[in-house]
Amino acid sequence: MKEKRSFLDIVEEIQFIRAIRRGLIMTIPLLMIGSFALVLNIMPIGFYQDFLATPVGLVFSNIFATVNEVSFGVLSLAITISVSASYARIRHSDTAVVIGAVFSSLCAYVIFIGLFTEDFNLASFGAQGMFTALFSAVCGSALYCFLTERKWFSFRLYTVGSDVDFNNIMSVILPVLVVVLAAYGINRAIIGLFQVAGFEALFHRNLNALFEAIPNSSLKSLLFIMLTNLLWFFGIHGSNVLDSVAKTIFADTGPTAVAYFLNKSVIDTFVFMGGCGTTVSLLVAILLFSKKKNTRSLAKLAAFPMWFNINEMVVFGLPIVFNASFFIPFLLVPLVCVGITALALLSGLVPPPVNSVEWVVPLFINGYQATGSIMGSLLQAFNIMVGALVYRFFLLRYEKRANDRMVVNMERLIARMHRAEAAGELLVLLEMKGPEGGFAKMLAADLEHVLKEPDGLLLYYQPQYNERGECVGAEALLRWDHPLCGMVYPPLVVGIAGETGKLGELERQVFTLACRDITRMLEAGVCPGKVSVNATAATLQDPGFVEFLQGLLLDWPEVKGRLCIELTEQMSFILGESVENRLEAIHNMGFTFAVDDFSMGHTSVKYLQSNLFDIVKLDGSLVNNMLSNARSEEIISSIIHMSKTMDFKVLAEFVETAEQRDRLMELGCYLYQGWLYSPAVPLQDFIDRMKKENGTGPRQLKGTTH
Repeated sequence: MKEKRSFLDIVEEIQFIRAIRRGLIMTIPLLMIGSFALVLNIMPIGFYQDFLATPVGLVFSNIFATVNEVSFGVLSLAITISVSASYARIRHSDTAVVIGAVFSSLCAYVIFIGLFTEDFNLASFGAQGMFTALFSAVCGSALYCFLTERKWFSFRLYTVGSDVDFNNIMSVILPVLVVVLAAYGINRAIIGLFQVAGFEALFHRNLNALFEAIPNSSLKSLLFIMLTNLLWFFGIHGSNVLDSVAKTIFADTGPTAVAYFLNKSVIDTFVFMGGCGTTVSLLVAILLFSKKKNTRSLAKLAAFPMWFNINEMVVFGLPIVFNASFFIPFLLVPLVCVGITALALLSGLVPPPVNSVEWVVPLFINGYQATGSIMGSLLQAFNIMVGALVYRFFLLRYEKRANDRMVVNMERLIARMHRAEAAGELLVLLEMKGPEGGFAKMLAADLEHVLKEPDGLLLYYQPQYNERGECVGAEALLRWDHPLCGMVYPPLVVGIAGETGKLGELERQVFTLACRDITRMLEAGVCPGKVSVNATAATLQDPGFVEFLQGLLLDWPEVKGRLCIELTEQMSFILGESVENRLEAIHNMGFTFAVDDFSMGHTSVKYLQSNLFDIVKLDGSLVNNMLSNARSEEIISSIIHMSKTMDFKVLAEFVETAEQRDRLMELGCYLYQGWLYSPAVPLQDFIDRMKKENGTGPRQLKGTTH
């Protein structure tokens, strides 16, 4: 059955949209540094401004001014690099391809802004050139990637013994050359057809022409508001791009040029609160109504800069850019604020703004300074709350869609893992492309966080029974209760932990949780004989693992003799002298060992030669096939025979039917684990189950199916 996806899901998976989002996120540090430098330079505190006027203060003021000018002065250049690299990375993992895409886009960008012409303006490197930067980055890298993907266009210089990186980078020459020639041709055509200096000049000329065609000054102001927000929605710094337009239509802030309730001071103070889109209203909506912990955390982090009308963290981090869920409120809320402000000013409830205020003056302070009245601040508060109510509806819909999409992406990723396992493929989760790869990377970041604060990690316990129906042990199985996705597929957790180098840390966390839970079982009076915990070969080969276990026994001395460490044959664990000595030391500390997924392979038999393993757990495929496959039964019988001569116990996993249990019993296997008895259950359910069984005697075994 084909998966049903909404129009918004399809739009947000478009490659160039994902690339622009990622690229703009990369420029957030540059934007934040430049914005805060400006805040530090014009902060409206009397004694602070007096200090900046002193000789020492002027040094700091000049530093702040330089940082601001440099940060915003190269913004478009930075966007060209980050977006083109993001686009190429989405389509390719080859470093040479990414570098070539960046080169191509940079060349197209400098051609379109007319870098080597008499009409070139340095402002094009800053926010003014953002549209050209995005166009160059997306089109330049897209054309470059298209060319590199054509076999007939591939060119690789190869000489025996030469450097591989040199050979690879030579392959970018021809595609880059084609992109440069294409950009030059387009720019020359624009110059010839429209009689302008080039691509960027045409863009700004058309913007100015759009405003000149509107005779009414109030309509010009409304268009300015809508177009500023629209450009921001598409990742373009609308305020800076329309700066030349603003200087024209707001040249006089009095009522003779623009209706006094729509001049620049009014727009900055009562409409663009918290930045474009009246995003402070979205911030309030998140803090009041959001159900997502990560969104609320982002809002708390963004609250301080947004007080100074710096909203890049929300615009690019939530994100709002190219996020269809917020398109309507991002344009609508400012217009609602315009209407409310007009009524308040025209009715005389709020005095008209008489003072010009810098855009980075904090909210509520700027409302008071602009009007000279506390009513200005109260009007801001009212606008913000009305805007928050508008944003609320769209915010909750966005969060529901985001949660649904996460579940879908997790299901896709799990299905991909199953297909790879069935085909015997090695699947590298963090190198996957598309939404599944993005989801895997998100899980990796979340897992790193949860390992520091392991509230979401817990253990489920699957009981183990003997032939009399008595619980004699349990296996601790890792569960990750993700706040957005729910329970994450355990092999997915382990796979991501392994690829990020966090598997050892994760396993130690599991051991710690198991010790805590054993203590709780003992307090409840229901602790089974042994609790098994899985460990990989890498963990047992770590010299620090012995010291870690010693620390556990110091913290929880009651777990001594009750914790069993399981190794899996699939880890291809080869016992060397140093590792065997380490295992013996661990064994002498009171821990027991079990071999998981035991068959008759070379590694399995090698385990038993050390005489350190107390329990052997039969490979699940043997148990599943034993009633229909005579060879599986013969292997099980051989293992049971070995157990009698080598003094270890045999436990059968995946026991799902009474027929399987009865046949295992006939063969001499008397320990069982599986759905016939119980699935893995949370700690409290396990404790309640044990209390009930202890109170009623041995339970009657009932066959169930998975």
